[in-house]
Amino acid sequence: MGGHRPHRHLRRGSPQLLLRHLALHRGGAGPARQGHRRRPDRSGHRASRRRLAQKDHHRRLGRRHRGRAAWAARRRGEGPGSDARRHRPRNLPAPAEEPGSGRSAVTSILEPSVDTAERDSLIQLVRDFARSEVAPRVQAYDEAESIPLDLLQQMASLGFFGGVVPVEWGGMGLDHLTFSMIIEEISRVDHCLGVFMSMPSALVGGGLLAFGTDEQKEQWLRPLAEGQIFGGAGVTEPRSGSDVAGTETRYKRTGDGFVLNGAKAWITNLDKASFFVTFATNDPALGKKGLSAFIVPADTPGVIKNPMRNKLGFRPLCSGDLVLDNVQLGPDALLGEEGDGFTVAMTAVERGRLAVASRAVGLAQSCLDASVQYAKERIVFGKPISSFQMTQQKIADMAVSIEAARLLTNKCASEMETGSRARIEASMAKMFASDAAQAAATDAVQIHGAYGVSEEYGVARAYRDAKVFQIVEGTNDIHRLLISRDALNRGGL
Repeated sequence: MGGHRPHRHLRRGSPQLLLRHLALHRGGAGPARQGHRRRPDRSGHRASRRRLAQKDHHRRLGRRHRGRAAWAARRRGEGPGSDARRHRPRNLPAPAEEPGSGRSAVTSILEPSVDTAERDSLIQLVRDFARSEVAPRVQAYDEAESIPLDLLQQMASLGFFGGVVPVEWGGMGLDHLTFSMIIEEISRVDHCLGVFMSMPSALVGGGLLAFGTDEQKEQWLRPLAEGQIFGGAGVTEPRSGSDVAGTETRYKRTGDGFVLNGAKAWITNLDKASFFVTFATNDPALGKKGLSAFIVPADTPGVIKNPMRNKLGFRPLCSGDLVLDNVQLGPDALLGEEGDGFTVAMTAVERGRLAVASRAVGLAQSCLDASVQYAKERIVFGKPISSFQMTQQKIADMAVSIEAARLLTNKCASEMETGSRARIEASMAKMFASDAAQAAATDAVQIHGAYGVSEEYGVARAYRDAKVFQIVEGTNDIHRLLISRDALNRGGL
C-alpha cells in the first residue's frame, strides 16, 4: 500500500510571520492588549495603511523557510517568546479594522491558559491570506465547482492543515479553541477551505491519530497534516446516513488481508483524496459491534469514484459516490482492531461537528458583515436603509444569534481540550450554528433586495451553502433528538 505525495516540493512557511503580524497590526511586537476591542479607525488614512499592509503581507507570504518549528517550539515552551506563557493576556481583542468581528472576551473564561497573543497572530495570518489570496478567486472557483490546487498548496506551505495534530506527526499541535477560531476565520471568505483545514484533525485524521499504528500515521497522517496529500471519509451510504451502525458495506477476511464490497455516498473531496477512511461490517446483524475501519488508497483496483455536479451548495467541494468492488486490502489497512469501527467513527465525528459549527459561524459572520456594509451604503428615500427599524431588527437578530452560536462553539472546543468527546456540546454547537447561518443568510438576502439573488454580492452563495450546513454531519433533526434524549435522561441540563 503505497503513499501518494504529489506535493513533496512544498516547503512550509515561516512561523515568524505570526509574530510579525502582531507588530504590523498592533503597532509593536508585544502581546495583544487586554480589555475591550478598539474602535475602528475611521480616518482618511485607513485606506493607505491597508494598501501598505497588503504590500507587506504579500512580501511576507513569499517567504517560505524554516517550517513551523518555531511555532511548535513556542507551544512546547521553548525558544523565543516562550517566557510570554508565564504572562498570558486573558482577552482576545478583535483587530482594529474589523468592526463587528465578534471575538467575545468569553474565550478568556473558557480557556484562560492559552497565549492569546500567539493565537491572535495566527488568526490574523489566516485573515490576511483569506482576503488577499482567496477573496479575489472564490466566486470563480465556486462557479467552476473546484478549488484550485495552487490555492491549497499555498495553504499547505503556511501550515494551515496542521490543526490539533501533534507536532511530532506533522501538525501544529493547536488547542481546540484556536483550531475552531482559525476555521471560522477562513470561513468568513470561503468555508469550503475550512473543510481542508479540518480534515486532518477531524473525520479523516481523527481516527488515524487515535487508533493508527505509527506506520499508518507516518504513511498517511503526517502527509495529510502537512498538506502533501488529501483524504476523504466513507461513512454515509445510500441507505444509511446518521445511522452508522446500519452500514451495509461488507468486508471479508482473506489469507493475506481483507476484501471490501459496497458503496458510500456523499463523499467529500472525492476528486483530490489520495485515500479514504471507510467503514464496513462483517455481519450486519451485529450492528455497531460488527463495524471495522479501513484505510483505502484511492488508486486501489476496484475503487470507483462517481462525482456529482450542480449541488445546491458546497459546490467547490467535489462530492459523490465511492463504489468498492472487490477491493483487496492488506492487513495493514485495518485501522484499530476488528470491531473498533464504530468507536473510530465516533472519535472523529464530534471534532468534525466542531469544525462544521466553526464554518457555519464564519459564514454567518460574513452575512452580517456584508449586510452592515450594504445597509450603510444603500440609500432609499434619501437615507441609508440602516436607519430603518426593520433593517435594524434583522441586524440585531443576526448579531445575537451569531454570538450565541460562537459561544456554544467555543464551549464545545474547550470541553474537547479537557479530553472529553463533548458529544452533546458538539451536537448543540453544530445544530445552533447551522440554524444561525441559515437565518443570517436569509436576512442578508432580504437586506440586499434584488442584489441578494445575484452572485455579485456573495450572499446568494451564502444562502445556498447555509442550507447544506443543516444537513451535513448529522441533520439538525437528528441532533435535536440526541440533545433531547440527553436532557430527558438527565432530567434537564
